[in-house]
Amino acid sequence: MDYMKILVVIAAWLFTVSAAPAAEDPDELFDRASKCRERKELSDAVKYYRQAAEAGHAKAQYNLGVCYDRGIGVKRDPVEAVNWYRKAAEQKLAAAQYNLGVCYSTGEGVKEDALEAVKYYRLAAENGHVKAQFDLGICYDSGTGVDKNRAEAFKWWLKAAEQGHEAAQYWVGVSCLDGEGVEKNRAEAVKWLQKAAKQGNQNAKKRLNDLGESW
Repeated sequence: MDYMKILVVIAAWLFTVSAAPAAEDPDELFDRASKCRERKELSDAVKYYRQAAEAGHAKAQYNLGVCYDRGIGVKRDPVEAVNWYRKAAEQKLAAAQYNLGVCYSTGEGVKEDALEAVKYYRLAAENGHVKAQFDLGICYDSGTGVDKNRAEAFKWWLKAAEQGHEAAQYWVGVSCLDGEGVEKNRAEAVKWLQKAAKQGNQNAKKRLNDLGESW
């Protein structure tokens, strides 16, 4: 009798397991969320981003953070945005690391902390994030959250400039022109100022005009 009861319990358990719906693939949930966002079905996009995010999908965590940060398909909540940015940043997603740095810099959703801002800017910059590279350069230039160091500022501005960042190209040009953080080099200065000017940077155009150079 006991043996029969055991068989019934096992059969019931096997039926329950086989009947349970399989968990959806996080990548598929993320793709579904992205398509909903393209169609402006924002509340559905948030729903699928959340499901993928809770399953550990880094890009979904980042995008859910953006939704909370900007109030896209959900009530704006900077604290919740920071929560999801942090989860994605812990998975080394550069965009999340950068946005978390911005939150620490501005005090949005978290206590303002220049040291933490620099920490996350650096992580993102080392992962090749162009805005993080530029902002890290600004931090070194101004001494915000880190000791002032124009050579380090130039180093990070140059990395961003090489990726086409307009303002970084301008500041690389100015640095080469003035010999700040790097040896003076008029030819290099003109080259980078021209790159910035071609992208519409008005300050670069003025500098080139003052130098008698075309843009």
